Formats: sequence, C-alpha cells, structure tokens
Amino acid sequence: MPPDKHSRTPETPGSTPYQQAQVAQHYETLAETEGLREREEKVVGRYFRPEGGRVLDIGCGAGRTTRALTDRGFDVIGIDISEEMVERANRLFDDLDIRTGTATDLEFPDDSFDFVLFSWVGIDSIRPPWLRRQALHEIRRVLKPGGVFAFSSHNSWYTLPAIVVDHNHLRNWYLENDNTKNIGSRYKYDGTDFGVKKYISNPLHQRRQLRRHGFIHIQYVGKRDTVGKYFERQPYYVARKPL
Repeated sequence: MPPDKHSRTPETPGSTPYQQAQVAQHYETLAETEGLREREEKVVGRYFRPEGGRVLDIGCGAGRTTRALTDRGFDVIGIDISEEMVERANRLFDDLDIRTGTATDLEFPDDSFDFVLFSWVGIDSIRPPWLRRQALHEIRRVLKPGGVFAFSSHNSWYTLPAIVVDHNHLRNWYLENDNTKNIGSRYKYDGTDFGVKKYISNPLHQRRQLRRHGFIHIQYVGKRDTVGKYFERQPYYVARKPL
C-alpha cells in the first residue's frame, strides 16, 4: 500500500531551483557533453539487458541519461519534474520521448517497464519523507515482475573518511548552509547543488527501506569493488521487483 499522506503538504515543483533557467542550462550542458558516468556504466552494463528492454529514466534532466540509454539500444521514456528541463531536452533531442512527470505519481500502467533508472541522487531531492516513500511505491508498481530498479543516494557513512580527506563535505553538510539546525535530520541543504534540501541515507537504512517497499536488494555499486565502496559518497543501489 502507498504511504498515508494525511494532511501533510509536499514541496511543490515550482519551489525548487530545478525550474530556474540558469539551473536548467547547467543540465543542458551536461546533456550535450556527457554520457553515462562511471557508476552508471557499471549498473547498466551489469544489470540492464538491452534486448527489448524498456526503461523509465526518472529525473532525466535535459536528457543526458536518456540519450545514452537510447544509444545502447534500450526503449526509453525520460521524465523530469521540471518543465524547463524537459523543454530543453526536447530541443536537444527531438527523437527522444522526454516528458514532464513526477516519480510520486507516475502516469504509466502497472508492470510497464523492465528497468527504472533514477540517476545522480535525484530521489534524494524528493521531500518530505512520506513522498519519497510514495515514489518507491510507484516505481515498484510500474516495474514488471523481475524488473530492475537502480538509483543513487547520499551516504552518511562517507562522513567517516571525509573527516580525513574531504573537509569541504563536512562544511557543506554539517557546518554551513544552515545545516547546524539539521544535525538530527536526514534532510540537509546541499550548497554544492543549488541549495536543494537532500535526503541522506546509508547502506543499512536504504536496504531496509527497499525491503519494506517490496524490493529485493541485489547489489550495492560504487567506484570500488572492495569493502571501501560502502563508505563512498554517492553509491548506487540495484534492486529487483520479485517475480
């Protein structure tokens, strides 16, 4: 069952910086100059099969991942909550199916997709927490039985190595951007990403959350393939909808 919304009010799309033209321009530049990033290449190469695979690319921005997945032979629909992003994506890539949409209320029927990708910690921008859980419910609904869901999330365990190697991370998430008021909260302001408030998970918490929403966690993907991956800043999680 989807989470109970009660009378709580979510953050509206228009209240986020992603609707702003200068932010959308940044993502348009990424779409023009970049393809899949290192961890995305690992996830897609290992867990997405291109033969007839239908992909929902959530939070696609200006089409960076949608273009790359299409070029690899997938049948892709990209969605983004920002109308400004979608307009730019459609100007850049008029051969792609990119449309406005939200992960919390997907317009697609049950069991529509073989794969769902929510790249580059996009899921962490959804708030409040019940709305993030609603997105997980919706993603499971539109996946076919046996389908794969891959997404990245901020990792609070990265704080440990950051004490030694990344003081900017500690300042960003704990000392600056008004985050001294958010020490006990999973949501903190990210000064490196237009001041958006982001959800911070960790491997144990995220696996439990996936399990509660009916997914089977199948892999944790980082830059490393050693135990050090569990302390990386923005790992990918790969999960499956049960058959």
